[in-house]
Amino acid sequence: MDQLERFLKVKVKLLVRQPWFGQLSCYVIPKEDARVGTACINERGELFYNEKFFAALNDKQLMTVLCHEILHLAFRHTFRIKSRLPVIWNIAADLKVNEELENNRDFDLPEGGLIPRSGEFCFKEKNGNDVAKYSIKDIPNKTTEIIYDELLKMFPKCVINISFNKQGGISSKDLEDIPEPWKSMLKKLITDLINSNAKLKEFDVNPRDLPGLEREWQSRINQANMNTSIGHIPAGLLRELRSLETPELPWHRIIRNRFSNHCRTRSWQRPAKKYLPFYFPGIKKEFGLNAVVTFDTSGSMSEDDLSTALSETVGIAQSFPQVHLWLITNDAKVWDMVEIRNGNLDKIRKMKMHGGGGTMFGPVFKLIKERFKNRLDCLIFFTDGYLGDSWPKKPSYQVFWVTRSTDVKWPFGTVLRLKPE
Repeated sequence: MDQLERFLKVKVKLLVRQPWFGQLSCYVIPKEDARVGTACINERGELFYNEKFFAALNDKQLMTVLCHEILHLAFRHTFRIKSRLPVIWNIAADLKVNEELENNRDFDLPEGGLIPRSGEFCFKEKNGNDVAKYSIKDIPNKTTEIIYDELLKMFPKCVINISFNKQGGISSKDLEDIPEPWKSMLKKLITDLINSNAKLKEFDVNPRDLPGLEREWQSRINQANMNTSIGHIPAGLLRELRSLETPELPWHRIIRNRFSNHCRTRSWQRPAKKYLPFYFPGIKKEFGLNAVVTFDTSGSMSEDDLSTALSETVGIAQSFPQVHLWLITNDAKVWDMVEIRNGNLDKIRKMKMHGGGGTMFGPVFKLIKERFKNRLDCLIFFTDGYLGDSWPKKPSYQVFWVTRSTDVKWPFGTVLRLKPE
């Protein structure tokens, strides 16, 4: 059985045992290339692999390597690197991905990789001894960027210089100045990473194509998340995606993405045609979702901010008629509460915002409890966060704080920055 047949075999096994990985594996295109040390993947989903390396792996290890590369795309590692040093970024990304796979019984990471144990990775000297001061701890709760920054402070300058200056490949002479224990720990790793990438010019993707490819992979990840039960979605991926919600996108784009995902469920009554012959449930629209938008009218937001936010809120209501979107104005008390619907859009656009007093959040949360029994998809609260009373208790629904403030310690919810498109 050649390696391509083995790939098909493990993909089928993933569809049965790990459906989230199985669906995404359908987009991966394996390509054998002897110039690659082990395996690597690009933004197009092309998986370049060394045939001898794969032949030495058992089926479980082969499946693990395939999922390792899928997670790099799911975490958007190839898109998030920006101007960071490739070698050190790859090490940070591998630690993040392997920590996820290490905790799953279906996977078996091949020896020789960067494999964390119990959420910690300690670099080892050539004799196998741990070097305590060269360790990364609490990996599950750190983003790849944080791990990268810790590695950057940890690595000697000569390693950083090699990563930065030797994009065309390195030789053993380049490694002579690396002090122990780094030389024995990193020689093979650095050589494989830089030499493999330098030799594969066809591996590179045109920078102009990257935004489109990132959107395409993000759509695939969202589809896989919707098609799969929560227990089969990698927990580390969910944590990383939540941390990435610190919005580089405008607030209204994030809310639109949320409604787009939450207003559609999956039904097994009809298959999703795009995945045939693999059977996945089709899309079913969900109606009756409640959401509340609240404007803090205590004077913390300018008239321009309120006007722009109101216009975007009306636009969201028009785009998602299946969502019952309610508008509340509030300072020390609730002034107005009105549902945004097609018949009153012009009136809402022209509505006068009452308020100007102090800020109290309690009345809004109390009203939601009385009116909706806390059965709410989310509360979107425009405010500066400067309260005249104590914070309310964390509710059962999702809260988004849309704000310009940078010095407020928000006790719960997700903070979205109020900024232009």
